[in-house]
Amino acid sequence: MSESGQEKTEQATPQRKRQFRERGEVAKSQELAAGVMLVASAAALWVGSTLASGPISAALSGVWARLDESENFISSPEVVFSGLVEAVVAPLVPVFGVMCVAAIAAHMMQTGPLLSGKPLEPKLEKLDPIKGFKKKFLSKDTVAQLIKTLAKVVVIGLVAALALTAFAPAPGQLLHMHPAEFARYFEKISVYPLFAAALTMVLLGIADFFWQRHQMNEKMKMTKQEAKQEHKQSEGDPLIKSRRRQQHRGLLDANRLIEAVPEADVIINNPTHVSVALRYDPDFGVPMVVAKGLDHKALRIREIATENDVPMVTQPPLARTLHRHVEVGEPIPENFYRAVAEVLAYVWKKKKR
Repeated sequence: MSESGQEKTEQATPQRKRQFRERGEVAKSQELAAGVMLVASAAALWVGSTLASGPISAALSGVWARLDESENFISSPEVVFSGLVEAVVAPLVPVFGVMCVAAIAAHMMQTGPLLSGKPLEPKLEKLDPIKGFKKKFLSKDTVAQLIKTLAKVVVIGLVAALALTAFAPAPGQLLHMHPAEFARYFEKISVYPLFAAALTMVLLGIADFFWQRHQMNEKMKMTKQEAKQEHKQSEGDPLIKSRRRQQHRGLLDANRLIEAVPEADVIINNPTHVSVALRYDPDFGVPMVVAKGLDHKALRIREIATENDVPMVTQPPLARTLHRHVEVGEPIPENFYRAVAEVLAYVWKKKKR
């Protein structure tokens, strides 16, 4: 129900959708964006860890060797672990870049290009601490969102835990692992659970996106009075008026072609880009242009001519010149008499056969 007591039953108009978009109010799912980002990050981490498995194994072997040899481990641990940090961090560097790109792409997929400063504009109601507290912590939407978030965390956590237990060996086996095996173990316990959690989040995010879109459509609905008022405003919109005039002119042109072309004696073509329809009235004494057009309009003229058995002649120079210099409803100039007379004579002679 709206504030005026009227029920919002009318679907949002394109103008209302545009207003919401300008305010930055569009349907989007943070979970879907986070899921896509995690999938991309897991893929980058998997590729990076695969490429870095050799350096990590070598670094671990060096650590074991230095642990046996070093007597000053406590005083100088950097000597023991030199090379290991670089080997582990190296595959993580591109992951952060992929995360940034994936986050931007995930939002773009949902909303398209969107840049609005409306959400950043200061509003006086935001400065009311009591109202803000009630809206953030005591509203039904906040409680529902909290429950939904907790449920998602539980589901994603369970999936990640199952993936971790499926690939992780018993803790006692870690002490007997070769460095190369330990690198593969690190890959399994880091990448596989992340993949499982990310894919689960994507699936939940897709469902959440459709729910958010439904909620946004409901929010954008209008009362009958709002729809009526917006219709009145749009009637005065110069852009909408211009579009309607163009549509009206298009309909008039189409109707004129349907009426004029069947009455023509000949269609002079370019042959594909220009068409000019001529009609000769003995009472008037001079051939007249009854229709002309370029490209799509020329094609329509030829289609109507074919449907009504109006003869067509290919004369590119004459077609272009007539189209350029003679308007519809005007007789042809005197300097075209001979060329047009030859065309008409050819057509009439062909008809007599």
